[in-house]
Amino acid sequence: MTGRQVQRLFVSLITLVLTLAPAVHSQDAGSSDITIGFVIDGEWFLNDSVRTLFETEIRDLLGTEFDARFPESKRRTGSWDSSSIRSAVASQLADPDVDLVITLGVIASQVAALIESPPKPIVAPFVIDPVMQSVPYADGRSGRSNLVYVASPWRLPEEIKRLAEIVPFSHLCLIGNEAFLQAIPGLETRMRAELAEQSVQLSVVPVAANYREALSQIPDDVDAVYLAPLLQLSDDDFANLIDSLIAQQLPSFSVLADIDVPRGVLAGYAAKGYLQLIARRTAIVIQRILLGDDAAQIPVAIAFDEELLINMETARSLGVFPSWAILTDAELINQQRTEISRVVSYTDVLREALSTNLDLKVARANRDARSRSVDEVRSSLWPQLSVSAQSVWIDEDRATAFGSTQAEQTTLGSVNLNQVIFAEPIYASLDIARLQRAIAVADERTVELDLIAEAASAYLGLLRARTVERIARGNVARTRANLDLARVREALGTARAAEVLRWESELATDRREAIEANAVRNVAEIALNRILNRPVEQSFLPIEFDLSDPELLIGNERFLPYLDNPDRFRRLRAFLDNEARQRAPELVALTSAIQVQERQRSSVGRSFWLPQVGLNVEFSRVIDRSGANSAGGSGGLEGLLPPGTEISTPDDNNWQIGLQATLPLFNGGERLASRARLRHEATRLELTHQATSERVAERVRSAMHLAGASYAGIRQSQLAAQAADDSYALVADAYSRGAATIVDLIDAQNAARIADEAAANAVYDFLLDMVSVQRALGWFYRLESPESQDRLLDRLDAFADTEGSD
Repeated sequence: MTGRQVQRLFVSLITLVLTLAPAVHSQDAGSSDITIGFVIDGEWFLNDSVRTLFETEIRDLLGTEFDARFPESKRRTGSWDSSSIRSAVASQLADPDVDLVITLGVIASQVAALIESPPKPIVAPFVIDPVMQSVPYADGRSGRSNLVYVASPWRLPEEIKRLAEIVPFSHLCLIGNEAFLQAIPGLETRMRAELAEQSVQLSVVPVAANYREALSQIPDDVDAVYLAPLLQLSDDDFANLIDSLIAQQLPSFSVLADIDVPRGVLAGYAAKGYLQLIARRTAIVIQRILLGDDAAQIPVAIAFDEELLINMETARSLGVFPSWAILTDAELINQQRTEISRVVSYTDVLREALSTNLDLKVARANRDARSRSVDEVRSSLWPQLSVSAQSVWIDEDRATAFGSTQAEQTTLGSVNLNQVIFAEPIYASLDIARLQRAIAVADERTVELDLIAEAASAYLGLLRARTVERIARGNVARTRANLDLARVREALGTARAAEVLRWESELATDRREAIEANAVRNVAEIALNRILNRPVEQSFLPIEFDLSDPELLIGNERFLPYLDNPDRFRRLRAFLDNEARQRAPELVALTSAIQVQERQRSSVGRSFWLPQVGLNVEFSRVIDRSGANSAGGSGGLEGLLPPGTEISTPDDNNWQIGLQATLPLFNGGERLASRARLRHEATRLELTHQATSERVAERVRSAMHLAGASYAGIRQSQLAAQAADDSYALVADAYSRGAATIVDLIDAQNAARIADEAAANAVYDFLLDMVSVQRALGWFYRLESPESQDRLLDRLDAFADTEGSD
């Protein structure tokens, strides 16, 4: 069993318990020693832990003023029945060496509270309801000498009504410890009456040691089970009981929600820190007794936060799907679905965005297209080789006409080679294509940096939304606990009905805010999925940050000195300004754009005096002749020439080589106009570069100022939240004793909620400001290699030690 499980088990005695107050001390005045005896209901694996908690609280409070002793020989443990427990209480009261008795258990507290004249102080921390149990009660106090207990709200009707909203039922079966049910006979009577008002039938099944007999006694038409304390069952038996209920598709609720809901019970109400609170109140009561206060006059009411727990794994097994209102009002156990294997961290999100985001893929496609443009222009400088074939048909009379040397049908083929020897426009286009490729790379880097910043902001926004949702849920639990306390105060006559109505109004408002917080969290998840090119409502589990980790907050502890000292902070801003100007992709793109204009202008200027020179080589051959005049000849010219004159006819091969130089002389003034336009364009881009450089500097320096302020505010926000929470605890305790008004408590609760949100927001504000700093810098710490990180920090240290002036 883990420490957290044990801690949750401590808190578990919640619903068992409802009573704690001081008791009158009958020890000799002036004595500083006190021997305390314990009476426990029965054997339980957490008995020693619970008893140790009480002993520690008492010793810590009494300090050296009183020497509290807890001899092992002064511990009495019953057998989970009223008879043995009554004997144990009587034994402690009769023991002259025991000065005060503490009853650690519901049955023992019931037995002790019914003793008419206790001879020594008794502190009974675990009373469920004084009226139902017929425990002495007068004007918010026990009114009985040497008796102290705690009156907690009787919440069962409201709890049953709320649980019925999770899964409706009409026949509820109460399964509980047999001795517990016998010791408090009024429990069954009161439950029947109150459930009847809700049209719910009640069956009761007592359990001794055999849970299988209890299962066999559950009526067939039961559609829900309510578990009273079953501490006498072993872990295995309890687990088998719950598994059997789930197998029978019976939703279960438990009094001991903190213990039982994590072990498979569907739902229940749990009090936050209840056992710790009871132990502390017990210590306070004992101190007051030792200082001479009358136990009979000590107020018995106590306040604590209560929240609904739901085991979502059990809910899925039962096919139960609570409403949004229920889910926002509850703490969900085993909320993580086993089929959800996607777990993402901050760095995972950044890397995944770089590999999957559609906007970045568009930018990369543009970069690749620009790269192909360079190859496309370069190809003009390579030899251009072509082949062709031609077949010509002419009229027969033309082929046989006087002077014709062409056959009726002629087929020929040719090869043509062109080579640019010098062409300034092509060279300029190649240079410009390379510069445009650099612009595309810089544009891609801009999209990449914007994407990283967007993904980081979306992830942090999701974590912020989850934190705000948790705070909202906790505030709902606080309001519900205060509503329950107001109802108790109204029943005791110490509060008016208007006070209850005010808390009901507050609860409705807080639940609405919790629902809104849940919606904001869902929207944040959708936004992150969109950035990662995932199905927008795909489930995933984000890894939470440790908000106390300084390396998380600033990336590396070497940055800390630059945030805490104004002069070094100034040097840090100057360094980041310099770095940002060097690496900002916006400035890289503008620099390349200026170079494009300059290259175009120089090309236009050279066109006035640089010719374009090219070489052409062509070879052709007659492949076939047919039809009339296919044999060739002189076309009848031999008859016109003197006899013996030889007539030369060309063969079938033909070739030629040409060298051409072209220099345009006048084109209407187009080149002069182009050169002037390009000069103005270059000036415009240079001014734009200067303005952008200043904006980059402004962005990085402004982001650093905001980050520095938010970093300094983290500690102050945390102190404010702690103070507000402490104040709320004090006011809540005072309200439970009637020493504070409802307005005081509402103000304290609102202040605590606002301070908690502010403390969380302070951290996330700083993290988001640091995202802005890194975006302005063009460099994200968590995506860089350790070597790159160290190089940046080394440059920072060197800059701060040597230059570092604005």
